[in-house]
Amino acid sequence: MARMTFGNNIGITMENFDPELDYATRLGSIVCEINGVLDPSIAQLTFVRVLGSTTVEQEIAYQSTKRSGQESFCISIEDAYVAWSETLE
Repeated sequence: MARMTFGNNIGITMENFDPELDYATRLGSIVCEINGVLDPSIAQLTFVRVLGSTTVEQEIAYQSTKRSGQESFCISIEDAYVAWSETLE
C-alpha cells in the first residue's frame, strides 16, 4: 500500500489494518485501489476487506486496532519513500 502512495503521492489512512492478518501469507491475494464507494454487494463477501482510505494529507497513517496492541503512527510519504529507497544494512 505504501508503494501505491509513492506512485500517486496521495496519502492513506489504514483504519482496519491488522498486522497479524494483513501480514499473513495469503497466496493469490490482491490489493485493489478503488475510486469511490465499494459496492455493498461486494463489501459483504467474506474475503473482501477494506484496509483504509485515501486522504489529501501526503502521509501514511495507521490507526491502531484492538488486536494489534500498537499505537497509531503517521509518516510523510516523502520520509517513507526515502527510507524505502535506501540500501538495507
